[in-house]
Amino acid sequence: MKTALIFGSTGLIGGILLKLLANDQKYKKIKVFVRSSTSKIDPKIEVVVTDFTKLENIKSEIKGDDCFFCIGTTRKKHLTNKII
Repeated sequence: MKTALIFGSTGLIGGILLKLLANDQKYKKIKVFVRSSTSKIDPKIEVVVTDFTKLENIKSEIKGDDCFFCIGTTRKKHLTNKII
């Protein structure tokens, strides 16, 4: 059984990936790295509240078989920020 790590699980793509992995029998545990506490939707999900400016504080937590990065923004939000 595998452990998955997800960065960006609260976004659109990361949320979809989280649901897919939670239903995948190959994964025993899913660690999600988030900025603020969030509710667990599945017993195999472990929430790791993370200060992304101090990743050395969670170095011991970043261990698993597969790591997914779903970090980004929507194009609309990106364009809005550029205009301002």
